[in-house]
Amino acid sequence: MKPIHALLALLASLCLCGPSAAEPVPGDAASVTIGALPIALPVLPGYAPPSATPQLLVDVTSRALPPTNRLLAVMLPTDFLDKVQGGDIKAPLSRYLAVQTFPAYEDSGMTPALFAQVKTVLRAQSAQLFEKAQGEIAASTDRLSSEVGKITGDSSTSIRTSDNSSLGIFDEQPDSISMAALQTVSASSQKGSTQIRQAMALAAMRVHGKVLMASVYSNYESQADIDWVEAQMRAWVKRLNELNP
Repeated sequence: MKPIHALLALLASLCLCGPSAAEPVPGDAASVTIGALPIALPVLPGYAPPSATPQLLVDVTSRALPPTNRLLAVMLPTDFLDKVQGGDIKAPLSRYLAVQTFPAYEDSGMTPALFAQVKTVLRAQSAQLFEKAQGEIAASTDRLSSEVGKITGDSSTSIRTSDNSSLGIFDEQPDSISMAALQTVSASSQKGSTQIRQAMALAAMRVHGKVLMASVYSNYESQADIDWVEAQMRAWVKRLNELNP
């Protein structure tokens, strides 16, 4: 539910793609640290590791997040990065994945009992919680608009989300719970305006006591796109558990 989707979905039209922070590395995992604990994040087939994501995109997205959240990784499709690095700055970006954590629990972690309470609330009130989060999302997209405007020199830049609707819980495991949703992302600037309908799958996970939130996004045209984000999230959560036994 964080504004990262807006910057990523409109990356090409705002010309924010630049050289990657590092060359892609082989393997299907990337290491991050939460508190003092290293966690291996899955890199699913078709995605580049986080090191391949343009640093400018990572920095802008991180600054747009509220202080309650910390960005761990953004993973982009390899075919998209190949096109951008080949000079096609207008290559469409329709799918991507992001991972965050919560500084309040980085050192202490979250107990099994507290995570169970979180799952209970999400299970019973996912639609209501999603609705209540709209104010926070609006504040984050305001920050994102400002950050993008500074880079492009266009103070009129505006990024917004609307028509948000929860599709409910689609997967639950002992240490994870996943929900799906739809939203519309709109952007306007001196260059014009654009609007994209998105499907997203979000999962809250507890790994060795540490809490993560992963989000998979896709442009939405049909039920097949909802099915895709849900399948991607199931695969990501499964691989996360395999990599962090």
